[in-house]
Amino acid sequence: MTSLNNLKILLIEDNIGDFILVSEYLKMVLPTSKMVHTKTLMAALTAMGKNNFDIILLDLTLPDSNGVDSITEIVSLAQGRPVIVLTGFSDKQFGIDSLKLGVQDYLIKDEVTPAILLKSISYSIERKKNLKQLEQNEKRYRALIENSTDGLLLVDPNGKVLEMSVMGKKILGLQPDDNLDFASANHLHAEDLSTVINCFVDVIANPGKVKSLELRIKLPSGEYRWIETTFQNLLNEPAVNGVVANYRDITERKNTAVLMQESEEKYRYLFNMNPQSIFIWDPENFKFVDLNETCIQLYGYTRVEFSQLSILDIRTNEQIKIFKDVAQKLLSNEIELFSSVWEHRKKNGELIYMDVTSHRIVVNGKIAVLAIGSNVTEKILLEQQLDDERIKNQKEITDAVISAQEKEREQIGSELHDNVCQILASSKLYLGMVKRHVNEREEFIDETDLLISSAIQELRALSHALIPPSMAQSQLKLAIEKIADITQSSTNIQVSTDIAEIDDSRMPDKMRLAIYRIVQEQFNNIIKHAKARLVEIKLSQFDGKLFLSIKDDGVGFDTAKVTAGVGLLNIKTRVSLFNGNVSIHSKKGEGCELSIVFG
Repeated sequence: MTSLNNLKILLIEDNIGDFILVSEYLKMVLPTSKMVHTKTLMAALTAMGKNNFDIILLDLTLPDSNGVDSITEIVSLAQGRPVIVLTGFSDKQFGIDSLKLGVQDYLIKDEVTPAILLKSISYSIERKKNLKQLEQNEKRYRALIENSTDGLLLVDPNGKVLEMSVMGKKILGLQPDDNLDFASANHLHAEDLSTVINCFVDVIANPGKVKSLELRIKLPSGEYRWIETTFQNLLNEPAVNGVVANYRDITERKNTAVLMQESEEKYRYLFNMNPQSIFIWDPENFKFVDLNETCIQLYGYTRVEFSQLSILDIRTNEQIKIFKDVAQKLLSNEIELFSSVWEHRKKNGELIYMDVTSHRIVVNGKIAVLAIGSNVTEKILLEQQLDDERIKNQKEITDAVISAQEKEREQIGSELHDNVCQILASSKLYLGMVKRHVNEREEFIDETDLLISSAIQELRALSHALIPPSMAQSQLKLAIEKIADITQSSTNIQVSTDIAEIDDSRMPDKMRLAIYRIVQEQFNNIIKHAKARLVEIKLSQFDGKLFLSIKDDGVGFDTAKVTAGVGLLNIKTRVSLFNGNVSIHSKKGEGCELSIVFG
């Protein structure tokens, strides 16, 4: 029985006296329920649109509707939730008609008691639940029948067809609305008629009996098709009361069997000339039963030599135990198919990698294994080479990162030692002069002030190099222009910038920082090595891609001979983090252009 705790009830009642009475009854029998009260049909429909009620109590006489109209509207909007009609009229026929319209119960107000109301609500909810389950079961049954690839036929004891599934008609070449009389003995092949009749008689005589046979039936087109049919006597089942026949079209299977028998030589040829290595072996003694020409050519043994070998002879010692375990599982039918890559040894001792799929089969009544193998040696060796190169590249990236960190630390230490420390030492010296030369202290204080200001500028420049500017949205352009301004003000290099307005609303902050560091790194490379007078930097966006170009007119270098330094490796590492591509174009005396594409 469904739980009646915490029910949500809609009471549609315009009579205040009846409302009070019913609500009191509900409080007595369903104290944990929650009730919503409406006085009109329109208000009830509005409440149902906003709430999911467990049950609806409907008075038939409302200010804006009554009778059948009220029931039709409420049942339609209830969407499967149970509706109980409350009325002051004891019209039994109208009560029956109400049930036909979809209500679950019909109560006369004068006869309602707390017990009757509780029973009606309880039974209505349970009945609605059972009806819904019944409908689901019916739909499921129909779906299984109508979507089955087999035909289904129900026959009475006299051989008359009572019902046939859609697929059953299709198998027999019928249209959905065709007459069921077609599935009669008149359409059986003459050679199969007596066999079918004897089978049917035997099934009819034995309740519960199941019997199968193959027969030929003539379609409306005149073509005969092979049908595999299973009859089951369900006459003792009241819900069935007939013989059920499940059948399927096996014409293709029959034709295939004939073709296979007639084409054995052709398939033997295909077996021998298959480009994959095919061999059949005995899992009990590991001897070769059969193999194709591809095996002979690949392994280097003659067919006679193979007949004297076992499949263990082409295995490496390290894999023999594993192979024996697989063979035992195939032999015991624990597995029917197994695929793996094995190391095999050829006659000349060369090791090859074979991707082998092994199938458990029966040859001349004995368990055997059909193995189909492909030589994947080149593929595996190439993968190993790629793995080695991947590891090598990863090491280079790691070395580049470590070297960049060490280089940065060395630069910071040098800047602090050679500039800031020297300036601060001079400041200290002047402060000492102030103590000794009181009359001239103004001059020494001014010098000290200049030196401290210089130290502050050095520290600020060093901080700017270490700490990137804000990389919030739309700040990337300003940060790059700042690098260009600092380069122009501190060197003899002229910087030309062409930075378009880009949509970086979806660009992660880390990507903006990476682009900033790439520009900073390349400008450092140019200042230290290029001897350039002019640098052009361009940043643009097109078709969802971001293009960055930094070009100088410096001394350049031969990209084919010069190995990328730490700076360029560091740039490539940052670009790879965001799936970008780097290209460098340079020649001696013709400058250098660094081009990067993201996206």
